Amino acid sequence: MRISLPQKKDIFLVPEAGAWWFRTVWFRDVHLNLLQNMKTLELLDKKLELIRNSLLLGIEYFDGHTGRVPNKLPEKASGNPSYDSVDSTLLFYILACEYVRKTGDSSLANKVLDLFEKTLQSWKKASIDLVNGSPVILESGLLVCVPWHSWIDSKRTIKIGEFTVKDIPSRVSLKWQLKELEGSYNTNLVWRFFNSPKFYLPEVNALWIHMLESMSNLAKNVQHTNLKLQVEMENILELARKNYLKVFWNEKENFVHDVVSYDLSQYDSTKGSPGVMAAALLQNLFSLDKLKLVWKTVRDCLLVHRKTIWLKKYKGELFPFGVLVKNYEDRVYLGDQQYHGAVVWPRDTPFLIKLLDRREEYNSIRGLLVSNLDHQMGEGVIFYNHELFSLPLGQNPSPVEDSKNNPVPVKNPAQFWSQWVDPYLQYEL
Repeated sequence: MRISLPQKKDIFLVPEAGAWWFRTVWFRDVHLNLLQNMKTLELLDKKLELIRNSLLLGIEYFDGHTGRVPNKLPEKASGNPSYDSVDSTLLFYILACEYVRKTGDSSLANKVLDLFEKTLQSWKKASIDLVNGSPVILESGLLVCVPWHSWIDSKRTIKIGEFTVKDIPSRVSLKWQLKELEGSYNTNLVWRFFNSPKFYLPEVNALWIHMLESMSNLAKNVQHTNLKLQVEMENILELARKNYLKVFWNEKENFVHDVVSYDLSQYDSTKGSPGVMAAALLQNLFSLDKLKLVWKTVRDCLLVHRKTIWLKKYKGELFPFGVLVKNYEDRVYLGDQQYHGAVVWPRDTPFLIKLLDRREEYNSIRGLLVSNLDHQMGEGVIFYNHELFSLPLGQNPSPVEDSKNNPVPVKNPAQFWSQWVDPYLQYEL
């Protein structure tokens, strides 16, 4: 997509989030995809310019008051950008650090560091009581945020008797939300609680720690003059690393908690892909024994398989395909109520591959590569992965007998952040 900024001559060529109804810039999607395909972009002539353009566009729309880059740009020129996201900003800084590391662009590096100082100061002062507010840095060094400001941003309606609360984040378990409503029967209080930045999320804090490490290295490498900022970053990073497993590790379930309340009084221990993403990003914090336990939990509870149909060399073989976003009992995809439930999103798979690489589970990695390529070349738009996949429950009307037990592609068939190519350069099929 070509973006022409209002009253500016600059035009940036920036990827769209997908096809058809997704043809606008979602920074969260763009940043993640560019990070997951950076090796490939390096091999393509001038394609690193896509990264630079995306970063410059994020800088143009940076909100100095809340310290955030947008989650997405409006579909219409008369609309406003949406800033209701935490991971879009974290990914922006991580992507900027990677780009500077590869290009040595010191001018961009200093600009990004200046913006990050605004982000840091804003998030330190932010309030956990502000509905749809910015992330908040707590004394633990970790971030709390609004639950739906993560990539799992769908919502639900909850109801007990005559009491109904709409627009409640589906990221938090229904059981927890009903318990809150039953405890007070105050619908406004419950709505405000679940729409305020009062929740620790494991993948958000994994990105936060990864970002702090990257930004700290960036400041040192470009000899940024703000020594106070460097010291502050390193102090917060030390606290966050120290407290991460204390907050998130679930000893009983051998996995990470999916959501934790800001006061550590309540936990949602639903197993899902956010825990996989967190463990993959923070492998230096997780011991090898913990990573072994994480993989066992993934294999037993979350891993979804697919039989190969289109690639002749592997036709009829069953391979791992991806992981469930949430290990919910509701296994049938009917619509947006199950959008981030017991479904597979390909955007999660590179994190699973990263986790398996540390475990040296190369056969499983090979299977993931084969099964995703087979889907890409047979079921979807050629060279694209679908947005998400439903579990194959019920009467699957597939005309191909061999595919009736395969996960079913749903939603958008050309999703930008579902595309990950770099692992195909690293491993042999």
